Amino acid sequence: MARFYAKFIEKNSVKFMEAKFFCSLERIGVGYKASTNPQGSILYLKLGFSHEIRLQVTSAVRVFCFKPNIICRTGIDHQKVTQFAASIKGCKPPEVYKGKGIQYRNEILHKKQGKKKEIMSYILGTNLVPNKQVEIALTRIFGLGPRKAIQVCAQLGFNDNIKVNKLTKYQIDRILKRISQNSLVDSELTRVIQRDIKQLMSIGCYRGFRHNAGLPLRGQRTHTNAKTCRKFRNVSINQLR
Repeated sequence: MARFYAKFIEKNSVKFMEAKFFCSLERIGVGYKASTNPQGSILYLKLGFSHEIRLQVTSAVRVFCFKPNIICRTGIDHQKVTQFAASIKGCKPPEVYKGKGIQYRNEILHKKQGKKKEIMSYILGTNLVPNKQVEIALTRIFGLGPRKAIQVCAQLGFNDNIKVNKLTKYQIDRILKRISQNSLVDSELTRVIQRDIKQLMSIGCYRGFRHNAGLPLRGQRTHTNAKTCRKFRNVSINQLR
């Protein structure tokens, strides 16, 4: 096998003496450049690394850089030309997603499909999870519990198994209109809660005193416990002010 391969190389070498063999490489990427020294013995490659790559050109191969992104090699030995081309390509093989790197000219690359970005449905200041059922996804909205979410879907005639990413723009508008008419949610509900708390604090009742101290007010024992409430007490008071 080795003797057959040697004869094949020798035969092709004689053949390429009569007609030189050419091979072109193309670099795809921002800032990728190639150049040679005046003698043509060293090839310089800038491929996005922190350093410049230097390749020593063999004696049987000549390298030309007609353009900053095209490398042309020629020689009388088919094996050495292709071997040197493979060594150049190995410095930065083409990426499977965008194709950035060094590739043979007119080479066909089979790119992989990247991850698709999920389109989030934005309703009343809340991003709904695309792959969840509408009844469950609506509970992420502040002030809308499971019971109200089921009622909204039933009133609009939605299927129980329909998911958020299958909703049309018209259906989303109907959901938004229905919730806005029948429920107090999101920022409006937050304003009402903050207004009521400030009123309790202003009239000086027990609940207002507990709010002002940043402690629980539902009858819990807080003489030696309620460490979490005491930790965030200053934050809660500043938010109310």
